[in-house]
Amino acid sequence: MPKMKLTDLSIKAIKPPEKFTTYWDTTLPGFGVRCSPKGKKTFTIMYGETRQKLTIGVYPLIALSDARNQAKHHLYAKDTPTGQKCFNDARSAFLSECQNRLRTSTVKQYTQHLNHLSKEKLTDIKRSDIDINNPYAVASWKAFFNWCIQNELIDRNPFQFIKAKTNKRERVLLDEEIRAIWAYDYPPYSNIIKLLFLTGLRRTEVMHLQLDGDIFRLPPEHTKNGRGHTIPATAWAKQYYEEFEFNGWSKGKSRMDRETGITDYCIHDIRRSFATIMAKVGTPIHVVESLLNHQSGVISGIKAVYIRHNYQEEAKIAIANYEKYMKNILA
Repeated sequence: MPKMKLTDLSIKAIKPPEKFTTYWDTTLPGFGVRCSPKGKKTFTIMYGETRQKLTIGVYPLIALSDARNQAKHHLYAKDTPTGQKCFNDARSAFLSECQNRLRTSTVKQYTQHLNHLSKEKLTDIKRSDIDINNPYAVASWKAFFNWCIQNELIDRNPFQFIKAKTNKRERVLLDEEIRAIWAYDYPPYSNIIKLLFLTGLRRTEVMHLQLDGDIFRLPPEHTKNGRGHTIPATAWAKQYYEEFEFNGWSKGKSRMDRETGITDYCIHDIRRSFATIMAKVGTPIHVVESLLNHQSGVISGIKAVYIRHNYQEEAKIAIANYEKYMKNILA
């Protein structure tokens, strides 16, 4: 059976086949479009243990989005009491949909925790089935059951009121630790680390950084909050900038730890150290928030709606003071 990701473009591109052919959607199992030799395209679904088929409507008289919503209702709600739908089917549909709208790392997290269980029905899943002290597990199951509620597969989220215990990291690198890590020389990994120290970016963000004159730009699709970000690009930071192609984070960190002797920290602690040093040199908190591209902070609520100043001039001063402090550490 041919499969494809059904979009308006892909459906329009289907040419009339020699015989009736159904193209099944890769993002919603059981949903497809049936094409006739004359070019007529009809949305259809296949459901149940007996693999029954049901016609939804003819494209484009019925929109793809409407057909998909109807398909979800029939695939996961038809002839089955609320909450007793097949867990495996719901999980597969949820993860497939996530692949189209979420980061790869988030989908990987959801997949890891949702595949931990083997249950028949959604109602078979209990709080005791997961580690409620694992914030990633709780977040994954909350997201899944919220999706199930939205798609009328179940009427309650058993994990809604669970607050996972979290161990907030407060690790800030000491000056001597920064010196040791900075002295490590093993490009491109060591250049990435230096750029993290000089920009305060997340490691996933620095891989998509773009240099535009004296500005570093980060596209919105590569930021945590979905907002484009700009920071000053100093001569010092430019020395370590390149269009990185790197995926050996674990091996790179292990090698650096062995050679520097500094081990009790994670890469994100560099970002926390950046913010801490900014505070030490007297940078106002709203400028630090701007440099970190934090959506929440001291400017929130109605102020956040009306205040659109990006603090670029203030950021230049802050970065200059920060680099002066760093050079004193490394001297």
